[in-house]
Formats: sequence, structure tokens, C-alpha cells
Amino acid sequence: MFLRKIGSIIRGDSTPFQIASACVIGAMLGFVPGILQAPGIALSLFLLLILLNANLPLSVLVGLVARLASLALMPLSFAIGRSLLDGPLQGLFKAMINAPVLALFGFEYYVATGGLVCGLIFGGLAAWLLARSIHGFRK
Repeated sequence: MFLRKIGSIIRGDSTPFQIASACVIGAMLGFVPGILQAPGIALSLFLLLILLNANLPLSVLVGLVARLASLALMPLSFAIGRSLLDGPLQGLFKAMINAPVLALFGFEYYVATGGLVCGLIFGGLAAWLLARSIHGFRK
């Protein structure tokens, strides 16, 4: 079953945008600490995954790998989040934390904010590697 899903990703007719969006959003979901800390982030990323018609099995696969990487890179996520929340963007994040709807997004947690950035970088790298290898295989 698992090998068939990977085969369908490689042989399938997914566009490079669908592959890239699945990798980036899956990685960002993997780096978010949890639904209890950041329910708005998790819900909005999941809705974005559906709206962009991204490849769901690929997103789950990248999300699982990103979850494992997030455990190893937790100090890095914390440091990035601390530099974002306590650095020059402090005023922007104070406004976002106190906004009525964005208060549910968990931006007050250093790991949630830094995890979004780390997930974006991790997902971008995964999308680049995967799109390049799939393009070479299809060619």
C-alpha cells in the first residue's frame, strides 16, 4: 500500500505546484508543536492544503519526516521564534497575538513561530529535491 502511494506520486499527473505546495504545507504542519498550542495555524494550514489541491499522501509523508526533524531541531525553532518575537518584528507580533482571530494561532509560543519558519525552509528544500527527482524520472 505504501509503495503504491509513492509510485502514484512519481508516475501520477500531479503538477509541480501541487507537489511543492504539499511539501511546504506538510513540513509546516510537521514543525508546528501541536493543535493545543496553535490550533489556528494547524487548521488554516490544513484548509490551505485542501484549497490548493495539494497531493495529500505526499503531504502526510513529508509531514511525518518533518515531525521527526522538528524534534531534533527544536532548539533551532526556539531560537528563531525568540528572535522573531523579541527582535525587530516585536510590534507586529504583539499586534498579531492580541488580534481577535489571530489570538488562536499561537504566535505567542516561540516554538510555534520558529517552527513555521523552519517548516517553510524544510518544505522548500524537500519540494526542490522531490520536484527535481520526479521531473528527471518522468523525463
